[in-house]
Amino acid sequence: SEGLDAQLIEVLRQKECRELHDTIFADLYEKNSRWYEAVTITYVLGKPQKEVAEAMGITLEVLHSMLYRAKNWIRKNYREEYDRLIDA
Repeated sequence: SEGLDAQLIEVLRQKECRELHDTIFADLYEKNSRWYEAVTITYVLGKPQKEVAEAMGITLEVLHSMLYRAKNWIRKNYREEYDRLIDA
């Protein structure tokens, strides 16, 4: 029983994490579709940053700036929710 309770709690936590992930990406797309594209290709698909910059038609420095701004926006808007899920 105790093991099942722990498993259920973990399944629910993972579901909340997926929902937060989906919300973050949807809101990021609404905020700035270029940021969304840069984050998705770089971090989700795992493409090298140089390749991403070339594909997007921007310099590597501009890509770095976009990723930095996107990450800061995500931190500013979702840190509390993220921390709550991690600490649960």
